[in-house]
Amino acid sequence: RVVHLQRTMQPGVNPRQPQGVGLVFRRMEEDPGPFVIQQLLPNSPAALSGQIRVGDLLHYVNGEAVYDKSAPQVSSMIKGEPGTFLSLTVSPPLQQQPAPAHSSPPPSGDAD
Repeated sequence: RVVHLQRTMQPGVNPRQPQGVGLVFRRMEEDPGPFVIQQLLPNSPAALSGQIRVGDLLHYVNGEAVYDKSAPQVSSMIKGEPGTFLSLTVSPPLQQQPAPAHSSPPPSGDAD
């Protein structure tokens, strides 16, 4: 789904600084792909829209794919002059497919 948001001035931030829409995100996996929304900042445009949820996947910013971008690059794509609009293309989190009953367990490893 495409969500249209307006960048707003955040309290305590220099008015000449580019503004975001209140998203905290990270790369879903190490390989190129979408970013996962980790947090919506309170009273931010993203939270107030009611259209973005924690766990949603971010695919495009203003029609440009984020798959081969770093987190700082995506952040720069989102930020802009207060009062301006941007569009984000997001989707619900991917559903985990249940493993077949006859499959072997995954190899053990260190947890982060």
